[in-house]
Amino acid sequence: MVILAGELCMALQKGNAYSRLGFTFLVGCSLSIATLIIQQALIAQQAAQLDRRTQLHAAWIAEQISEQINSRIQALIRMAERWDKRGGTPKEEWEADANNYLKDFPGYQTIKWIDSEFRERWSVPSGKHDTILKPDITEAIWRQAQQPVANQRLVKVSSTLKLAQGHKGFQVYVPLLPHQKFGGLIVGVFDTERLLETIVSRMLAKNTIWQNYSIVIFEGADEIYRREPNNTPHHFREKSIQRKQETQIQWDGIIWRLQIWPSPKLLAVEQSLLPNAILIAGLLTAWLLALAVYLAQTARFHAKAVEASNRELQAAIEEQKRTWEALSRLSHQNELILNSAGEGIFGLDKDLKITFVNPAAARMLGYPIEELIGMPMSAISCQPSKQQVLSSSPGRCCPKEQCPIQISIEEGFRHEISDRLFWRKDGTSFPVEYVSTPIREQNQISGAVVVFKDISERQAVEKMKDEFISMVSHELLTPLTSIRAAIGLLASGLLKTSPEKVQRMLEIALANTERLAHLIDDILELERIESGSLTLKKQFCNAADLMQHSINSVQSLAHKANITLSVMPVEAALYVEPNRILQTLTNLLSNAIKFSPPGATVWLSAECSKEYIIFKIKDQGRGIPSDKLDLIFERFQQLDTSDARSYGGTGLGLAICRSIVQQHGGRIWAESELGVGSTFFFTLPLLKELPARESISSRNPAS
Repeated sequence: MVILAGELCMALQKGNAYSRLGFTFLVGCSLSIATLIIQQALIAQQAAQLDRRTQLHAAWIAEQISEQINSRIQALIRMAERWDKRGGTPKEEWEADANNYLKDFPGYQTIKWIDSEFRERWSVPSGKHDTILKPDITEAIWRQAQQPVANQRLVKVSSTLKLAQGHKGFQVYVPLLPHQKFGGLIVGVFDTERLLETIVSRMLAKNTIWQNYSIVIFEGADEIYRREPNNTPHHFREKSIQRKQETQIQWDGIIWRLQIWPSPKLLAVEQSLLPNAILIAGLLTAWLLALAVYLAQTARFHAKAVEASNRELQAAIEEQKRTWEALSRLSHQNELILNSAGEGIFGLDKDLKITFVNPAAARMLGYPIEELIGMPMSAISCQPSKQQVLSSSPGRCCPKEQCPIQISIEEGFRHEISDRLFWRKDGTSFPVEYVSTPIREQNQISGAVVVFKDISERQAVEKMKDEFISMVSHELLTPLTSIRAAIGLLASGLLKTSPEKVQRMLEIALANTERLAHLIDDILELERIESGSLTLKKQFCNAADLMQHSINSVQSLAHKANITLSVMPVEAALYVEPNRILQTLTNLLSNAIKFSPPGATVWLSAECSKEYIIFKIKDQGRGIPSDKLDLIFERFQQLDTSDARSYGGTGLGLAICRSIVQQHGGRIWAESELGVGSTFFFTLPLLKELPARESISSRNPAS
């Protein structure tokens, strides 16, 4: 590759057109390969993070299942302990206890008392015949299977077996020992599928995130339970199962294997747009740079080629804009399909009166749940104003031919509705989208379920995205335009007789290249910090050393701007990454210097409370409007003032500072008075004791 590049450079000096094209191709391919490597590395990193999260979820599910099964076994043990203490339990009381267990602990199929002769005496439900009493199991096998339990006085659990109804289940044997003598067994027969379905359903009720996972449980090679999201196409299922994670569920000597994997919907949500954005931007940048090299060489010989290349470059820029618009639409679609835990749910009867409602719906509408029960759906939906609700026909939110919920009930089809208003109790409204699904009971439609979510925040999110794309496009195109203009003048040969202007054009190109690189570095660094992939290398530090070192770092900048620096160091023990805290202090001091008039003073001070140290950076600039004090810490946010525009900047510095401070467990904010100046504050947790001075100095980056 190096030899080929050298030969191409020699050919370029001779003006060979084919060599210029070859060199252009070499540059574009090299940068494209590097971009592809970065994209694949990011994709692999996302997959690894998803696998780790799935493994943690698998361990949590296994723990919950084990706890729930053990709680049911403990219930049988408590029943046996009451028997032992009293020397027996009356049948009516025993059956009442068993019925309560069947009710309170779903998953039991039968609870039986087997006497000391291993004969079934009592059974709840009565007349229930399970595997342990099947006539094809001989008395000898029965005694051999049960005798170890009685002799060892231990609770025993059978492996998975086939119950009389064809279901899979297992049995738990608890010995009865009244007066230290064997009095028989309490036998609990469990329906494995029903038991696991109950446990998993309760987990889903507590946290709907489990709805996005497929769950399969095996005993040995036999599958005993499976739960998967509905309507998953086969080719998507094969892709999601590649993220499968496995763990064990152990309880009372029984070992089950648990396998879970994320659904295609969850995979789509977890997939970040960053790798594709980097790929697109990298490929565009690579080939734009290659094109610029080709134009710079070719323009010496053909003036018309420059004009044609400009048209190609403009077309590439338009393609980039269309690409960003496509990414924005894709991001919007992903948000629409995101399964939010805050969705509201209504149950309606055939008259469109509410029969049940979840807390999220009541919270969003501002009603107590009791008040919503029995209320017609028309009271909260579809009407353009609250007054029209009062004049509407009861049970109808709008005319029959327009009401999606009524159509869903009458035709038996699922309807998805968006851009509608729901009305709160206080008379205010908010936009929603909802899905109406008919409720079928014994092949008859008895009502509908309405699932809705508030979409009022979507407009604000879309506005933030538009501003982000606009700012990034501006910050990328501005330096590229300057670079192209400077290289174009150099390539045209018009400046051959003016070395000073040639040097000036080169300086412009270099400065804008550095500006572009700085912007990309800031974006990548902020993304690493906020994604949590940046590991902080914390160590013991002294706040006074950090303050003094940051002042030294900006001393030359202050001198050039005729700004006086004032520092009041405070001795305080910190456990932080010193380079990141220095980066924050230096950034805030640099901003204060930039926006202060000549002859002004910038102060750096600190105060210690019981648990935190508060750093203060005060300037004498123009000040910041009160409605902008929170906005300046967002990405690509700069005040629209003449001095802010003259000093430039990417608008990422304060966003990076905020992320660094938050990573250290602190917070950052600003106070300002127009015409007087601004003060920036940030806090860091304090250590209880200050380490030895030598230890701090040896770790200080300045030393």
